[in-house]
Amino acid sequence: MNKIKSIYQKKEEVSYVRKEFIDILKKTKELSIKNNSNLYFIYLPHYSRYKYNKHYATYDLIRETLENLNIEYIDIHTEILAKEKNPLKLYPFELNGHFNETGYKKIATTIDKIINKNWPSLIVFDLVEFKHFFIFWIKRFPLSIFF
Repeated sequence: MNKIKSIYQKKEEVSYVRKEFIDILKKTKELSIKNNSNLYFIYLPHYSRYKYNKHYATYDLIRETLENLNIEYIDIHTEILAKEKNPLKLYPFELNGHFNETGYKKIATTIDKIINKNWPSLIVFDLVEFKHFFIFWIKRFPLSIFF
């Protein structure tokens, strides 16, 4: 009986987290519109996806939510990691954690390429980190990018 109760509680937690995620995205989009900004969501996949060859249902859920809310996103899995012969080489010593210098350089280059393709006259000049959120400020237009 406890196992069934535990499964039910986890489903409730997932539902709550999904609702919170959608609410945060909606508020973020409203704020970016209010501030005449362009919003990009950057999807950074987890290390275990490549270490254990796992596909997470949350990946599909995130993409579907972003598309339903009409929020532009940059999928680092599709743009970089899925194209790598060994994506683990973009992590320090191929171990779990943050990306290594090469990984971050590829991510930054990809983000820059995509943003400049959409907004060629924009120049990124500052990067402010706040927990897991990064905000790029642009000389001509503010541009919010969330990780």
